[in-house]
Amino acid sequence: MDIMAFLKENVRPATGCTEPVAVAYATALAYEALQPKFFRTDIEKIIIKTDRDVFKNAYAVTIPGTGGQKGMAIAAAMGLFCNPEKKLNLFEAMDGSVVARAKEYLPKIQIQAVTDIEAQPELDIQVTIRGKQRQAFVRLRYDHENVAELIVDGQTRQLFSGQKKESRKFVLPQTLNEFLTIVQNMQPLEKAEVWKGLELNKKIAEEGLRKRYGAGMAYELLEMVKKNILADSTVM
Repeated sequence: MDIMAFLKENVRPATGCTEPVAVAYATALAYEALQPKFFRTDIEKIIIKTDRDVFKNAYAVTIPGTGGQKGMAIAAAMGLFCNPEKKLNLFEAMDGSVVARAKEYLPKIQIQAVTDIEAQPELDIQVTIRGKQRQAFVRLRYDHENVAELIVDGQTRQLFSGQKKESRKFVLPQTLNEFLTIVQNMQPLEKAEVWKGLELNKKIAEEGLRKRYGAGMAYELLEMVKKNILADSTVM
């Protein structure tokens, strides 16, 4: 198993939950593709279609910098004000003024029934921005940064270099012994990459214990420990 390839494809930093961020990323790409002679005021409708898992995960999570806003609609509206070059970190510089402007576009956003996309195991996010005379369509597939389609005014744009047509299939270990063999044979660079991911996730977990975000699962679990409902056996 190629450890570095697996980590690079599956572990990367993101500002917020990856599902709504990816919706914002697709929206930002679609809006940018309509430039330079297309303005936010020209937008008549933004249509979002996703697979079931993205829909479910994006429904309840809080969007960073919004004061508790949730869901794909506000994420897409915020994407209109973001730089798509930042990809999954496009929310990192978000502030209240941008969120307030983004809310003006919420009535134009339509989230279509997820049954429009056939049940499938792979990620699928489709965003269409429509104006009176112009339209852009972006489709992310297989992972949150992979642009599978970019169509502007009926014309397919050439995809960016290095983008995948489909996800790479990794043969994952099935037993504890297989896991141990991989760990025991890891090279220093591979261990450093794993440690980087552990540190990021630890910071996220600590923040989730400190304050109630989204569904607040970590926070609520800690409260249950404090009330002696659960045993204090969590390892951090």
